[in-house]
Amino acid sequence: MFIQMAMEQMIQEVGGLSRERCLQELALVPHVPLDFSAEYLDLQSTDQLRHLLFAALLQARRHAECDPPTAAA
Repeated sequence: MFIQMAMEQMIQEVGGLSRERCLQELALVPHVPLDFSAEYLDLQSTDQLRHLLFAALLQARRHAECDPPTAAA
């Protein structure tokens, strides 16, 4: 969902997420394998989780732009 948003909208949306929602969204980021342990994530503040999510979304967007889906023949 976030990857298709305009950059400013993505910043606003991620900035307003709760801690629980950040954790949910981190688990759903496509194209970017994340290997944060539950213990590590538990130690992060909500702002730090938002930062991690935003960075992961930027990488996922970049990956999606570099590797567009192929058209069915």
